[in-house]
Parts: sequence; structure tokens; C-alpha cells
Amino acid sequence: MEQVSKRMLGLDELNDLLLDEIKENAFQITYEKGKIAADLFNTATDNYNLYIKLKNSRFRNPVIEDAKLLELIRNVERPLYKADFMFQNVFTFNPDLRMQFSTFKMNIEEFKAKLRIESAFIDKYIKTKRSLRFLQFI
Repeated sequence: MEQVSKRMLGLDELNDLLLDEIKENAFQITYEKGKIAADLFNTATDNYNLYIKLKNSRFRNPVIEDAKLLELIRNVERPLYKADFMFQNVFTFNPDLRMQFSTFKMNIEEFKAKLRIESAFIDKYIKTKRSLRFLQFI
């Protein structure tokens, strides 16, 4: 759709029908990018919930190795930052979508702040001697 819009915008003359088609394509592109970003955000949320469940068990049930802990955090970060990137490159004149995207961007920023805290926790946890790691949960 983006390529079609670029070709249409490159035409020497644009009539009302072409302008309507360009507007519709722009809306569809924005909608699809928003949908992809929402799916990525939901994946990050699911992965975060798994991480929290394991953290609540103090990474003992089942026992989680250090590499797996780092992977858990990365599995939250990757889709979250991809979703954030998608929203950085989305613009719409549609006021309803703009409001939804604004709220979504705010949710992403809040999520990123929580994730930074958890990443710092994991870094500190891994650097702590194994026999003293239980103290991280006190």
C-alpha cells in the first residue's frame, strides 16, 4: 500500500479519485501498523507476565538459570521496542486513531519504565552470589 501511494503521489496530475485513494491507503497503512504494534505490545505483555510469575516464585519453581533470566527479559524487550518503533513511524489525521495511538504510546512508555526496573533487578540478581540471591526478594 505504501508503494502504491508513493507511485500515485509521483504522478503529474492528481484528480479527486486518486486523492481519495491516497487518503484511504494512508488510513489503511496506519491502521495495519497500529494493529501490528498492538500485537507486539500484547506479546511483550504476555512475556512480562510469565517473567513476573517466575519472579514471584523467586526463580525456583522451576529453577531458572541465569541465561534463561536474561532471555526472559529480552523476550519482553524485543516486541516492546518493536511496538514503540512502529508507533514512532505512524501518523494519522483521524482524531480517533490519533487519540488511541497517543494512549498506546503512553502505555508503552510506562511499560518501558517498569521493564528498566526489572532489567536492573535481573542484572543485580545475576551479579549476586547464588547463596545470597534470596536477599534480593526481601
